[in-house]
Amino acid sequence: MNRFNSLSLAVALTLLTCDVATAQQSRQLDNPFFEGRDVSAWIGASGRQAVPVQSRKRPPTPIVPTPPAVDPSPTGIPRGKALEELQAGNLRFIRGGVYTHSWLQERLQVTSGDSGQTPSVGVLSCADSRVPVEMIFDRSVGDLFVVRVAGNFQDEGAVGTFEFGVGALGVHTLLVLGHTQCGAVNAARQNATLPGSMPAFVRAIRPALEAAPGGVAAIKSVDEAAEINVRWQMQQLLARSEILRKAREEGRLQLLLGIYDVSTGVVRFLN
Repeated sequence: MNRFNSLSLAVALTLLTCDVATAQQSRQLDNPFFEGRDVSAWIGASGRQAVPVQSRKRPPTPIVPTPPAVDPSPTGIPRGKALEELQAGNLRFIRGGVYTHSWLQERLQVTSGDSGQTPSVGVLSCADSRVPVEMIFDRSVGDLFVVRVAGNFQDEGAVGTFEFGVGALGVHTLLVLGHTQCGAVNAARQNATLPGSMPAFVRAIRPALEAAPGGVAAIKSVDEAAEINVRWQMQQLLARSEILRKAREEGRLQLLLGIYDVSTGVVRFLN
């Protein structure tokens, strides 16, 4: 190899080394680990000046809108307006026009103060994952006082919960909410033998179906059984609780019954 060729090869290797070093530098500068650090120790001498991290162009910081002012009202649903408000919220839910809830800021100021929670509506609902109560009524933090259990049946715990809600928290409306295609109701209708503690909801729901006109044999579908169960569970809540009965007699407690259709998202009120 003559002197000219040796010199050309040396120049080519030098340029290649510089290009590789520059590419490595560019990749490393893009790594968040290097932000704000002296990167010369990692990059090494490349024969080219490094571009400072601070001078590299970055996308603009997004502008976050200021959250809406907190509603100062102690409860989200006025007394006497529960049916109207729940129907309106469900309509927003099925039409895709729900309000944008900023859950961490919207009402926490109201519900975490000295007065604590002041829910408007108590709801006895099924634990079915397809029935997210606050979502289907488009309600916010602190509006609903919810008890959920498979088959939406009342027991001593549910009764005590609603007594506390009405007597101490200001709950003015009580809704028992069933739904279509309810597995717990279907098990009770078939008087199924279930393992573990699951027979509890069969025992709690079966009497409602047996008390229906014509008995269990006359019930044509699981959805009909769900409606029968909703009505019966409300009757039992009142029968077991003097506090709830008195609140209703004095006009302090409104009662609502509903069936949620898991196929359409529509809540059909039975009142």
